[in-house]
Amino acid sequence: MASRKATTNDSEVRMGPLALFTLMAVICLAVLAVLALSTSNATMALAQRRADATDQLYLDEAAAQTFVATLDEQLATGADDQTALDRATDAALAIPAARDLQGDLQLQVSTDAIGDTYSASFDCGNGRQLEIALIKDGDGDLRVQRWRMTTVVNDEPMMGNLLGSL
Repeated sequence: MASRKATTNDSEVRMGPLALFTLMAVICLAVLAVLALSTSNATMALAQRRADATDQLYLDEAAAQTFVATLDEQLATGADDQTALDRATDAALAIPAARDLQGDLQLQVSTDAIGDTYSASFDCGNGRQLEIALIKDGDGDLRVQRWRMTTVVNDEPMMGNLLGSL
């Protein structure tokens, strides 16, 4: 039987330059993967917020255009100011996009009439509000005096997990 002689070199781990280079490459790739993941999650959150804001903008615009068309039609048929405003508001709230999937209203409309000036405000609850003002000219037609989207600025810092729900 041949006996094997134990040497001190059998238990040592030898790290050569190639192994060190491979280890550094793996660590760098892992760091880049984490950075890519956090960047993609942040980009996705930003894109979702932008899409929601665009949906709300289109909802406000559609409701306001429906409001103006109905108000013009009601005033042309001789309806009094309050009746015309009420019917125009009902028409703006009746558009399909004004309700969410559960059927709840996601749009608030406030109106006012002073003399020949009609104003309305459309609010979707996302911090943006469309304000319009219309003036009835001498021919009885409505002319747009103001059509402005305003945004309420939130000064609170957004704190969240960059990695999303990992």
